[in-house]
Amino acid sequence: DRSNADVRGVKYDGVGSYNFGGPGQNLVGGAFSRTASGRQILTVPCTDIPRLREVYNSYCAGQRTMDGKYFAKLARDCNLIGKGLTATDVDLTFAKVKDREEKRLSYEQFLLGLGMFAEKRGVSTDKIEDLVSKSQGPILHGTVAGPNKYHDDKSYYTGV
Repeated sequence: DRSNADVRGVKYDGVGSYNFGGPGQNLVGGAFSRTASGRQILTVPCTDIPRLREVYNSYCAGQRTMDGKYFAKLARDCNLIGKGLTATDVDLTFAKVKDREEKRLSYEQFLLGLGMFAEKRGVSTDKIEDLVSKSQGPILHGTVAGPNKYHDDKSYYTGV
């Protein structure tokens, strides 16, 4: 039954969210953060420090917001994947913190996602902030052509 009755400390608020404990609190000591679409997510967002904003902007690829590809790239480049956080977790985190009708993350949602990374890895948000703030921006891995005898050796050239 989806009434407002208290069932083992969990209350349904009637709009699709469950409240674990008191308002804004849960039974394990976290806090709810609300996305722009109104969904509640249980996590503690990272703090807004200028270096995180610079890293965020460098991964936005010239846009004002970040897409899922660059969110996953940031997680790989900053060595966040591993120790309890998988690439699938990164994609699921992106889907949880973004608005349902949007395809990109705002800066506030980005901070909330980093907080979820910390929770998933079982470390403090300060540790995640340190790892991300050390980033110099996207690491580009381009391919380099290998040697090719038909191109490099002029004795193989034909024609004029």
